This record gives sequence, C-alpha cells and structure tokens, in this order.
Amino acid sequence: MPKDVLTSFDPCTVLSSQEIQSFGASPEGKPSDLGLGEVGCDFDGDEFDFGVLKASNHDEAYWQGQRTQFDEFTPNQVGGHQGFVGIELSGKGQGVCTQVMYVGKGSVIVDINYRSDKIPSDEATCAKAMEIARLVEPKLPK
Repeated sequence: MPKDVLTSFDPCTVLSSQEIQSFGASPEGKPSDLGLGEVGCDFDGDEFDFGVLKASNHDEAYWQGQRTQFDEFTPNQVGGHQGFVGIELSGKGQGVCTQVMYVGKGSVIVDINYRSDKIPSDEATCAKAMEIARLVEPKLPK
C-alpha cells in the first residue's frame, strides 16, 4: 500500500520566486482549496494563471474513475512520475489544461488557465502545464 508522502509537501513553496516569475506570474500565491481534497496555491500571470495543488488521497485509481470528466485524458510521465495530461469537459480550445503526477497514494496537479485574449492551441497550453510540472517533479517527495 503506497503511503501518504505528501504530508510535508507544500505546493505553495515548491517553486522559487524566480521560477514563478519566469512564467510571467506574481510569486505571491493565493491559497486554493477546490473542496475536493485538492489544496495548494494559484499564481496570477500576465498571459495565464496557474495552480500547483496536492491531493493526498487522489491516486491513479481515483483519476481513472474521473476520466469521464475530461474531454482529453492522456497517460504520460513527468520525470520519474507517472500521471496524465487532461483537458476537462468543455475545456477544448478554452486555454485550460491539467497535468497530474501520481505521488505515493496521492497526486500533485499543475493546472493552467489562459486569459481569454491570450488563448493558444490546446497543445501549447498543455505544453506549458508540462513545462511547469517539469520544474515541480524533481522536488516531489520520494
């Protein structure tokens, strides 16, 4: 049984101020609690906002059960962590994308939400989510 390795993981401090600013975002994250067991911080940017969240009890089986909530759900890997990239229902073409990485019995989530006048293709949006996830992944608990 995987253990909860995310107890001491802080999604609000995992990225340095310089890393956050490199995406055009303010390093002052705003606490975020989606009410689904997913907690972390949102960072406001010029072109897009992004969030880094942890879900201590949302493992791969949980997310597989959520597949119907996504227009796109593609298993992938970020560094040494399995996960998936997804676009939620009705999200195609809306400048939103979610990259999930499975960690122990939970997961860490990077989500992107572009400003309405700055929306790139879905591929570019998900590539940006992956870019941020690649900065977070080496700092995840083992």
